[in-house]
Amino acid sequence: MPDESRLMPDQEASSTSHPQGQGLHVESLGGNTVVRKRHDSDDRERELFAAIPASRDSRAVLATTASIREAGFLDTLWHACRRAILPALAPASTAARRGAPSQLWIAVGGLTRPGPRGGSMAEALATELDTDVLVPDGRLELVPGGSLYVTGGRWRLYRAGHPPRPHVVRYPTPLWEKQLPAGPVADSGLLAEPVPAGMRIREDGQEFPSREKDLAVPQSPHHPRLLLGSPGATPIPATRLVSMLNRLYGGLRRPWELVPTTVEEAAPTRLRELAERLSSDVLATTGPVLHGGSGGERSVVRDPHSPWEPFPVSLWHSATGPARVALTARAPRGWVRFNQLVYRRAEAGPAPAPGEMVARVVPGGLALLPFAQSGFRGAADEITFEQHRMTVSVGSPYVPVPPEAPHVLRQLLDGLTPRQRGRVRLLILGIADERTRGELTAIAGEPDGSGPAYPPISTADGAPEATSAPLPETDAPDTTPNETTAHIPAVESSTPADSALTDDGASADEASFRDTDDEQRPVFHATPIPTHRPRTVSEPPPELLSERADRPSPLDTSGHPTQAPPHTGVPEEPADTPPAPPSDREPDSPTSEDPERPRLVPARAGGTGTPHDHHSTSEERSRFARAVGDDFDEVLPSVNTVLATHPALRENEADEAKADFVAVILYTGRGENGGNAVNRLLRTGNTGAARDYVSCLLSGLRRLPVHRGPSFRFGGSPDGDVEGYEPGAVLSEPGFLSATAADDLTANEEHGDVVIWSHSARRVSLFGRNSLPEEVVFAADCRFKVLATADGETGRPTLLLRELRPDERTDHGELDETDLAVLPKLRRALRRKHGTEPRVLSERDQLDRLSSPVGLVPTELRGDAEAPPTASGAEAARPDHTAGVATTAR
Repeated sequence: MPDESRLMPDQEASSTSHPQGQGLHVESLGGNTVVRKRHDSDDRERELFAAIPASRDSRAVLATTASIREAGFLDTLWHACRRAILPALAPASTAARRGAPSQLWIAVGGLTRPGPRGGSMAEALATELDTDVLVPDGRLELVPGGSLYVTGGRWRLYRAGHPPRPHVVRYPTPLWEKQLPAGPVADSGLLAEPVPAGMRIREDGQEFPSREKDLAVPQSPHHPRLLLGSPGATPIPATRLVSMLNRLYGGLRRPWELVPTTVEEAAPTRLRELAERLSSDVLATTGPVLHGGSGGERSVVRDPHSPWEPFPVSLWHSATGPARVALTARAPRGWVRFNQLVYRRAEAGPAPAPGEMVARVVPGGLALLPFAQSGFRGAADEITFEQHRMTVSVGSPYVPVPPEAPHVLRQLLDGLTPRQRGRVRLLILGIADERTRGELTAIAGEPDGSGPAYPPISTADGAPEATSAPLPETDAPDTTPNETTAHIPAVESSTPADSALTDDGASADEASFRDTDDEQRPVFHATPIPTHRPRTVSEPPPELLSERADRPSPLDTSGHPTQAPPHTGVPEEPADTPPAPPSDREPDSPTSEDPERPRLVPARAGGTGTPHDHHSTSEERSRFARAVGDDFDEVLPSVNTVLATHPALRENEADEAKADFVAVILYTGRGENGGNAVNRLLRTGNTGAARDYVSCLLSGLRRLPVHRGPSFRFGGSPDGDVEGYEPGAVLSEPGFLSATAADDLTANEEHGDVVIWSHSARRVSLFGRNSLPEEVVFAADCRFKVLATADGETGRPTLLLRELRPDERTDHGELDETDLAVLPKLRRALRRKHGTEPRVLSERDQLDRLSSPVGLVPTELRGDAEAPPTASGAEAARPDHTAGVATTAR
């Protein structure tokens, strides 16, 4: 199909309207409706249409170029519009009518023109279908990735009984569109002009670059993009560019993403200079960004010798430290994406073991290292991005290279494209014997029987001297902005983005992209349909419903402990007696059809009576092992692997450490021995049933690294009140509290923000078989002080908390000096979270662990009916909390 097919045709050529076009037919495609000509070879056009999103509220009606030229097209288009709306409007179905889309976007030009009777077709459709109809009033273009852009005009909105009015220029409409300047912006001799992805900056008076190149840049749902550079032109001077950027940044709450279209504009030293001059981190792609074919995006480094595609698609460039990866490309062939930064071998199985070797995307390329180390910044993260080569590092300093490293390296290199393979530089960071080093260098030095473009490096000489360390706890942004819009399915663009790219044959690598599994798509979520709903108090979790009433809890170690029966995987019949307490997550907002929302009251304080620095005893470890039964033996090999990799965790207490770390792994897991199960017992005061579990878990947590700084959880509705919390209140959390140090996690469901300043939470990612990304865990009975219940900038309900030390005394009902010092740091962390590209969590167990109300439980779960104290009241001081505990509720 010719490139101009992305210019959506106008129906003007088909003014004849026969009753129903005999050569046309209407079909549904991905939730939208398409008019096609029968037997027409329009597969490519249909593929582009398939990427255009549809939602419950918005549908699109599209037409192929050939169909618009057919007689009877207007009748068929009218039929297609009815079909897009009316199936949801069954005559006797009120419920179906409620599900009808409220907007119909018709991607056909010319529908605003008056007809023979004076009114336009768009106006007539809006009246007949009783829905908002949007049609282009300008040149309509299809942008790779599934967006429709109107050049020289806008989408025009038609609503029954109202005059038409201009609406937006993009469909789907990103939230950042309303923040863009309405037209071109001139500053310092530069001109910024609108393009589909955002804006393009060029010298004022310079000839406008090829429009095809601008159309090739996909629209991001998360942030606007600034295209920089033109082939053959000198780079824009930094001083003038900074002046323009300051002007554009001033009117936008979300950061721009710079898209350098030339090697000179994309130079890392230049981007670092911009960060220095702007006094803020700069988000920029590593080259021109294109749609990735089967999902996500990819960047192309237009090296003078031959273009190639690095794995970091975009980086945060800092004036004070190394660059950080923001967005990554699809995984290599034969590998799948585990999270935003980590790829796994497709053959490796459903869940990674701590010792499994994975590939972590770092600014300089890829780092091969055990999964247990993949959540930490290490020496490989210090290697800068280079436009002429890609570094593949193996292992970490001072740690032996795993014996399977040569095999994994070969699999990785086999999955690269020929152009990527020719750019590889090997860097062995770990400790390797002569044989292993020889195997690694031989594999890297003989790609397809020929020498690499750049000689491999067989030692760690010149590598940064840093060892693996937890991710930094600074307030600097880590990832790309968090903003949502309709999901854009994957579609591959056939339009050449640059003559250099196509002339040099880079498009020859496209075949490898078509063969890539959809699982390898970058994790790029936008406006997801909610799939996870918080349970109400009247809705017990399914694992509790499946337990028989006479079956002892595996966590119950009172009396004579018995080994838990093996888990068969088949749910048992529901109990005849009331099940164990249900999930304590905040319920949905009440509706006329839902039960009344339960009242949240402060939880009881100090329930376990076990200090946070507790050392488990041999009796506690034995009872715990018997209580969890087969689960203990199942996870013990994972503990052995981590201890072998990180011997410092043993503290000369290998046997004691193993049982303690088994408890940590079980806590991050699912089911009857998981964290949600033990927290339900603790939050309902049933501490005796989990006494030995708690003892071993506390003993295991004390051995792990401390996280100091902001941590994040999910709250309730982002539009509702923060009930049960008042600034200055002190609450005690009876259970263990999970949070994440990652500031880019979100959920499919809408949620509020909870940010906690931690001083004692422990990092558990090393041991997590179902752990959250960068999960941190607060010990049971931690106290938290409420510093704020609203976002200072937006006014949205937000919960900002500070963890109190066990012996810390604090003023109740008001903020002291320590609180006032921490509060700005929490607000900065919140702003950073709002400015990141989100990773969506959808696993139910993880969501439950992240979203229980901190320090509050429903009245039914507290076990008493006493009224909660007021903000000025305080409970009596407990012996194990010398400072006393104050609880408040609104």
